[in-house]
Order: sequence, then C-alpha cells, then structure tokens
Amino acid sequence: MSTPVIAYYRGGDGFALDRAVVAIARRLEQETGAAPDRWRAIGSETSAAQIAERVGTAPMFGGGCVAVVTDPGPLLRSKDSREALERALGVVAPGNALVFVEQGDAGNKRAAMYAALEAAVIRAGGESREYA
Repeated sequence: MSTPVIAYYRGGDGFALDRAVVAIARRLEQETGAAPDRWRAIGSETSAAQIAERVGTAPMFGGGCVAVVTDPGPLLRSKDSREALERALGVVAPGNALVFVEQGDAGNKRAAMYAALEAAVIRAGGESREYA
C-alpha cells in the first residue's frame, strides 16, 4: 500500500498547479494499480470534517482519493477551523492524497494564515512547491 500524500501548492501558474495535482494522481495510480477518485472542493464550500471523511479511509479495492482543496482561506479564519484542518492532515490514509492549492500572484503579499497551513503540511510530512 502506498504512503499517504499531503501537499501544498501555490502560485500564479494555474496550468502548472493543475499538472502537479495530476502528477500526484498518477503517482498514486502507479503505486496502487488503480486510478484514484478525484474530489475537488473550494475552501468556502467544504469543512475539515468533510475533507477528513474523504481521505481518512484507506482504499480496499481500487484506487484511493485525491482530495484537492482550492482557496483554503475560509477554512483558516477561526482558531477552531484551523485546528480541525490541522487534525485532518493527520488522518490521510495510505493510498489517498490531500492537496491544498493556493492560486495567486507571487508579487502580492501573502496572508499569514496560508503560510501557517503550508508549514503545518510540511510538519505533517507533506511537500510544498511554488509555481510562479
């Protein structure tokens, strides 16, 4: 069984961000032998509980799930929400992936809440990349 994948991708190149997510799905497919489901949500339309539900169970048959959360800002506005999202990082099961995508211009000042989530992803053993 493959190891869980957690990633934080950011930048202004939307095409490169999409390719990075596709690369994760392909990596999971190579490791498990089955294409993973892809679930995409906008931060304002989901919750940490829904995210954890999507990625918390290891697949028994077939591929896992690549959960992509774009614009995670709304999930970071309150302390309780931030803490719940950080807990969700710890439940990503083998065969699944959780990817946060922050799209924006590199020249603009970044909100501290995004940097904090990126740091939490790294602490959880995840990867982080910027696509300018």
